[in-house]
Amino acid sequence: MYRDDSGCSSVCWETRIYFYKNREIDWQPEGGGFAAKNWDGELGWNGGQPNVQDAETLARADNNRSEISLSTSDCLKFVAEDGRGSYDDNRGSIIVTIKILAN
Repeated sequence: MYRDDSGCSSVCWETRIYFYKNREIDWQPEGGGFAAKNWDGELGWNGGQPNVQDAETLARADNNRSEISLSTSDCLKFVAEDGRGSYDDNRGSIIVTIKILAN
């Protein structure tokens, strides 16, 4: 996400993905639109990075992960955070890797 209102001296990059397990996404009004709330897990970071290289390094960091137990019939729903006008000139992508670890 490319934002100019996150407290940086100039525009900033940030990315967050929220996920919900076996339930609908909880949408709540925020800033003239809607935002995901009360999620079961989150990936990404709080606060912007001043350039895309730092943001990509942070996004790829090994500690940027979450673990959750799933059964065969469980369902995860992912929501990528976006702000109105935040992606107008951004052709980036978000890649989520899911690893299955058996007991």
